[in-house]
Amino acid sequence: MLPLHPAPRHKDAFPDAILEEPVSWSLDYSEKPQWMRRAKIYGPHYSNWTNSEGKPVPELLEKEPWISNPKPWLDMLRCTLAVDEGLGKITDLLKKQKRYDNTIFIFMADNGWFFGEHRRGDKRLAYEESIKIPFIISYPAMIKPGSIVEGMAANIDIGPSLLEMAGIQTPASMQGESFVPLFKNKIKDRKSPFFYEYFQEKYAPGIPTILSVRTPEWKYIHFPFESVKEGNFDELYNLKIDPHELHNLVHSPESKTQLNYMKKLLEKAKKQYAYTDPPYCYKISE
Repeated sequence: MLPLHPAPRHKDAFPDAILEEPVSWSLDYSEKPQWMRRAKIYGPHYSNWTNSEGKPVPELLEKEPWISNPKPWLDMLRCTLAVDEGLGKITDLLKKQKRYDNTIFIFMADNGWFFGEHRRGDKRLAYEESIKIPFIISYPAMIKPGSIVEGMAANIDIGPSLLEMAGIQTPASMQGESFVPLFKNKIKDRKSPFFYEYFQEKYAPGIPTILSVRTPEWKYIHFPFESVKEGNFDELYNLKIDPHELHNLVHSPESKTQLNYMKKLLEKAKKQYAYTDPPYCYKISE
């Protein structure tokens, strides 16, 4: 996990950096569930959320001005310079010891991050910017340097993949699928859809429990404990034609068949990964 502040030697890096306004920064939230608009206006943290009970939530939000050089976000990017320095020292040592070609490096993150996409910072939500992460592997003994694999993989696949690279059989009890066949061009994508879950946290109940299933072309996002009567609804996106997730198709008659299919995939994934309901669920009586 990166710190929030860069090392002193890097604090002035990228002095002319400009962050382009994301396409989804202009969303008015009219196709978003009520809880998301409420959290955007009043804040998702516990005191904000309890104090906003019963307060009005507009059907759409006015656009905010875009700031192209936000210091907190640029500082996060500056922190990666120290990571780069540390990695360089490790690789230099391994090359000196002639062990580099037989060493597996995996560069990844535990989650993505919003840099203004969907008018948000932070993570947690099931949109692409939050669930997609850097995923770079270096293993010269098996992987051609500079090669690019477009197929879908998941962080849960790391364990089985490392075991296969080491010539060790994956235990039947281990979840995930080896992605070694992906970079050997034996398959195009992992067999199972990507299953995402986020459990509501008491300190920030404005972000509810979220379940999602993603295929190479579609994504379904489900909020299992949010009331439809309060204006909450799920989300469905055709990623092939709408990669920025601008148009929620959950109410589209033309997408009803696909929606039902994605719902079935979600139920199948819940069984496959032994899903259980989260330990905490916010209630107004709190």
